[in-house]
Amino acid sequence: MNVPGLPPVARTGKIAGHTALRALQICVGLQDWSTPEAASTITRRDLEPAYDDCHKLALHIEPDTDLVETPNMRKAVMDFLLRELIW
Repeated sequence: MNVPGLPPVARTGKIAGHTALRALQICVGLQDWSTPEAASTITRRDLEPAYDDCHKLALHIEPDTDLVETPNMRKAVMDFLLRELIW
């Protein structure tokens, strides 16, 4: 997500942290040029404290893939959706 003029005010992770209590899954392939490991680390640091108490944050990080859906990533998404949508 990129909103013109917003990055100097708040990072995406900080904005997403305000939605805490709603389930959120993030899947990242760290070899993707648009999600470098440093950016992923900042996002995690912003989000994890907001989601600590509700346990609704699911992170799936694949260090050796880029912008591609892997079988493990698909399984993580399906598990997340089943857990969060079927209660």
